[in-house]
Amino acid sequence: MPREPGPRAGRLSDDLPPIHHGSLAGVLRCVLNAKEGERNSLLYWSAHRYAEAVSGGLISEADAHALLLSAAHHCRLYERDAAATIASAFRGGSQ
Repeated sequence: MPREPGPRAGRLSDDLPPIHHGSLAGVLRCVLNAKEGERNSLLYWSAHRYAEAVSGGLISEADAHALLLSAAHHCRLYERDAAATIASAFRGGSQ
């Protein structure tokens, strides 16, 4: 049985890449503040926004994935499920 993710932290880890675009930080806050029942859909929406930012050259894909996965962990989503949601959004598929 998978372990329950750890408790919410107040902010993302200092070792993650910085976010240099204000709207990307706001998108990430949506995930960090998501309530149960809306977490996965907000992660999917956020991953779409980050995929658009990657296409626009605002952030690398690796940095986008790292930030989104960290935010998902903070709102208590399982890593495997969060990674699948993010990958689906980057492919443009449905989750």
